[in-house]
Amino acid sequence: MDLVVAYLTAELAESGASVKKMPANNEGYDILVRDANGKPQRYIEVKTTTGAWGLRGVGLTQPEFKLAQKEGGRYTLYVVEQLDQPDARIWWIHNPAGRVDYFHYDYGWQTAADGQARAGRPSSGRAIADVANAGQ
Repeated sequence: MDLVVAYLTAELAESGASVKKMPANNEGYDILVRDANGKPQRYIEVKTTTGAWGLRGVGLTQPEFKLAQKEGGRYTLYVVEQLDQPDARIWWIHNPAGRVDYFHYDYGWQTAADGQARAGRPSSGRAIADVANAGQ
């Protein structure tokens, strides 16, 4: 988070904006940028990786995603990759919730599934196609 605060402070130095690091576990965002008049301008969530930003990716918690939806273009996700390396890189995505086209549920969702069944015949003995068409 300190890398992003330093970057933003330098980027916004002449604008009169202030950059404030929020307390640990602040709900929804990590950094607040206020304009020269003290009005909230940007809500920033920071995610980090010790290695390259790879296939595993980074995620937003439900409170972070809800705030991103609410604030739209005022919400930005910053990803710092290779955090402990001298060549750490900072990426940012403005309005991340507004840019989501779909959600993907990988195999890890099996543990959160509300149920499961084997393909074939349900316990009633009727074929699945028969059950699906029963209400028609």
